[in-house]
Amino acid sequence: GRTASGGGGRHAAGGADLPEDVAVLAAEARHRVDTATRLREAAADEPDTDRAWRLLADALKLVRDLPGAADHQRRLPPKPVESLIATVHADPEPSVRLVWEASPSTAGEVLYHMVRRRDRPPHGPADGEPVPLTRDDDPPVNVHLYYAVIAVRGEAAAPPTVAGPILVRPEPREVELSPGDGTVTGRWRCPPEAARIAVFRAERGTERPVPAGREGFSERVPNGVTYYYRVCAVYLDEHGRETTTPGVRLSVTPSAPPEPVYDMAVDASAGEEDEVLVRFERPAHGNPEIVLLDSPPAWPRSAVLPVEEIRKATRRIPNAVTSDGILVKPGRGGWLLAVTVSEGTAAVGARHRHVNLPPPRRLVAERRGDVVHVGFDWPDEVAEVELTWRIGADAIATGRIEANLVAAGRMEAGRLPSAAPERVAVTRAAYEAQGGLRVEVPEAEPVELAVAAVGTADEQRVVGVPAVVEVRARTLVRYELERSGPPWKRALTVRLSAERPLRVGSLELVLRRGRVMPHRPTDGETLGSWTQVPVPGELTVPLPRPAGEYWLRCFTDDTVVELTDPPVRHLHSPR
Repeated sequence: GRTASGGGGRHAAGGADLPEDVAVLAAEARHRVDTATRLREAAADEPDTDRAWRLLADALKLVRDLPGAADHQRRLPPKPVESLIATVHADPEPSVRLVWEASPSTAGEVLYHMVRRRDRPPHGPADGEPVPLTRDDDPPVNVHLYYAVIAVRGEAAAPPTVAGPILVRPEPREVELSPGDGTVTGRWRCPPEAARIAVFRAERGTERPVPAGREGFSERVPNGVTYYYRVCAVYLDEHGRETTTPGVRLSVTPSAPPEPVYDMAVDASAGEEDEVLVRFERPAHGNPEIVLLDSPPAWPRSAVLPVEEIRKATRRIPNAVTSDGILVKPGRGGWLLAVTVSEGTAAVGARHRHVNLPPPRRLVAERRGDVVHVGFDWPDEVAEVELTWRIGADAIATGRIEANLVAAGRMEAGRLPSAAPERVAVTRAAYEAQGGLRVEVPEAEPVELAVAAVGTADEQRVVGVPAVVEVRARTLVRYELERSGPPWKRALTVRLSAERPLRVGSLELVLRRGRVMPHRPTDGETLGSWTQVPVPGELTVPLPRPAGEYWLRCFTDDTVVELTDPPVRHLHSPR
């Protein structure tokens, strides 16, 4: 039958009947409380604080206000940091670097505190001065220091992990040794906490103390020897005893003051393109080098300055030391200045106004009779060149003497009239129209030719360093051909003559059959070939009996000899 209204599904609870859904919730609540209580009791008996913390966390998830659970959880410390390493660093300022790894605990939020204390290890996060976790940039000097890192979770702290004791004793700062002429001078900044500064110099495997003040020292020593110094700070320990730091080690080589380069000569034709060879007499003291300035040097010659002052006012350019001097690449116009460097000082030497007018490259000159043909690669961005020449051995020798005196600064150019060359300005258009340059020169005379680029500097015409070539005199050697002997044993004699005795480097006698004269040795059959032939003299060879007409002619590859052919009737045989 039917039950009374509201009576379906009822059951008794605590002496009173509850609705079914409420009864289910109540049962679930009782189960959650029972489970949370068991977790709390298990946490109380758990020796592992991390596992206990997680048990309590699970209990609080079931019952947020479970009595005693939250308080117990806040009092569970994490595992301590396993190790802490503290090391002293002195650059740029004294500091202590702190290296450590996080606590092995992974339960909950673990925080860390780093503290520093003098004379004994810290006992907790509040027992000492707090410092950054990885670096102490302001450590006390000359006292025993202890550092501790403490892992904290909630209200509980792990046992501190300690490093120390350590001592921070800074070395002298900004130590500089300056060499002089037979002297060494030292300067530094002494740490305020240091009692004094001690200086030692290495000598025969030991160290000799050097008298020094709080801010520096100076002592006389022989030149040319490298000396090794150790500059130390001296501190007093807690008992008043001196303790010396390892020190700052430096070496220095005192030397005589650098000597300037008094004279120099510049040759732009001695190196590769854009290279200039600077010749000078090497100074007795110091290392010479060439620098570049945009304007005339402000220092007088022989001035001795700090190297830094020279470096700031000049531009360093590639220097390559050679047996002849220094090969440099200025790269642009300016003033070439020779400076001699020794340790920290430099002596100002000779200077040269350099106009970036490189000499023409691949200059060649070829003699063709009484005319010398001149050719070269026209310089880039140059509109005009100057061609100069001297004819005759005396004129060439005098010109070279004058050039050497000018380079040494002992004479001004043009003071020797007999050394004055012929000169002519040539434009690029004229050079290309003529296919080169031509100079009339007697074959018996040598000639020295120079070609230099021309430009403008400070509104004045400037001639660059020339490329120079010499063409030696060509000696005329006459030869005659004389046939002799019976028809069955004909001979040919070559008679040589010249205005002066000489030797021809090579001579070749050629026979060519037919009507065409031979113009080179390969045009016919060689009847005879000789070297170092004396002139005057004669040479005899058997003469073949060719059928038909033929030609005979002599050739030489000696560059200073020109053969003069005899009359055609002596060269040509019509039969």
